[in-house]
Formats: sequence, C-alpha cells, structure tokens
Amino acid sequence: MQGDISPLTLAVLEGESELVKNLISCQVDINATSYVYDDTKRVWRRETALITASRLGHLEIVHLLIEAGAHLDVTDLSLGKSPLHWACNKNHGLVANELIRAGASINLRDYANETAVVEVIACRNELLFHELLNNGLLLDARLNYDRDTGLLFCMYMGQVRMALSFIQAGADVNCLNTEGMDALYLTLELSLPRDVMFVMCNTLVAAECAIRPDHLRRAQNSCSHVENFLQNAATQPGKLSFLCRCAI
Repeated sequence: MQGDISPLTLAVLEGESELVKNLISCQVDINATSYVYDDTKRVWRRETALITASRLGHLEIVHLLIEAGAHLDVTDLSLGKSPLHWACNKNHGLVANELIRAGASINLRDYANETAVVEVIACRNELLFHELLNNGLLLDARLNYDRDTGLLFCMYMGQVRMALSFIQAGADVNCLNTEGMDALYLTLELSLPRDVMFVMCNTLVAAECAIRPDHLRRAQNSCSHVENFLQNAATQPGKLSFLCRCAI
C-alpha cells in the first residue's frame, strides 16, 4: 500500500509546508486521492490532500491547497466526510474557519447523514459553533438518522448555551425527533441546576413552545418551581409568553 501514497500526501502527513508549496508549483494533481492511515494506524482510507491536512490540523498547508484550487467539498471514500467535517471532528477551529471563509459547504452530509455542526456540538466548541451559525447553518435541518435538529441535538448533548443560541436565532422549538421528543421535553429530562432549567424553560415558552401533557407529567419529577411555571404557562400562554419575552 505504501506505493499508493502520493508525494503530496506524504508531504502533508509530515506537515512539510515548503515541500507542499514546491509540489504545487510543479503542478501535481492536488485533488487526486491517496491511501492514508487513519488516526488509529489500523484502517486505510482514500482521501485528497486537503482532507488529510484538515484532519491533521495543518493550517498553513490547508491555506496553500485552497489557494491552489483544491476542491472544498470533496468527501473521503470511507465515511463521506468533507474537509470541514474532519476539521470540526478533530476540533481544529482555525482550519475550519479557513475552510468556511473559502466557501466550504457547512450543510454537507456524510454517509451517517450528519452535517459538520454535529461534530462541533459533540466537541463543545462554542466559537466554531457560532462561526457555523453566522455563515448559513440551516437552523431546522435534520442532522442525523434520529431526525434531531440542531436545537434537539444540543439539548441531547447537554449544550445549553448552544441551544439558547439556536432559539435566539429563530430555530423551531416545536420540532420532534423520531422518539417524539421536543426541546422542552429534553430540557426536563436533563439533570440541570434548577436556575438553568428554569431559564431554558422560560426561553422555550417565550419562543412559543407548545406545552403538552407529557411535559407537565415530566415536570413533576423536576423542581416544583418549574412545574408550577409550566402549569401556569399552559393555562395562561399569552400572559406568560409576554412576561418571558420581557425577562429575556
């Protein structure tokens, strides 16, 4: 398999930016695929030099390849992940920013039907999350086979601040996943501090989240303050929605 690794990919693997620059000047095919090991050194995958550089976090090399015309949205043949997927997966924020500024698609899906924001939420990278949010992230797109939206996936992962950002950006708070759960139900499922849970419930009600009987039943297992709030919100939605908006 060693013979299947191109000189460009070898240079990328070693982080040799000057060699990469020289190879580019020699007009090598920068979009050719080459076999490389994954991070475990056990699995071979076939990918372009830009994917390899993005996965390894080589910012200067990523910049060189982009300037030379590397395809931004090409995907590897094993997992269907783009350079942006891999940069987000490995938490290489500067590389991801470089790809986004160059025009990489942030809503591209891999073979697991996941977009790059799934990787960012899982890595708890709030700066990169806001970079995606401010550059065309589809707020209510289903991110995976569980049909989670970004808001639902944030709540599932316990990322409250990111969830609040989704709501403030206008995400639909009434979307359900395949298990019939919405953001309010997932909020009540989490073991959150009482004040954090109340802020989240408050924000969801202000965004006109529909309060269902299963919400009220679930609230009985949380603090009485939250339960009473939701009971009142269910019976006086107009008044409470106005008060919530004033509060936030």
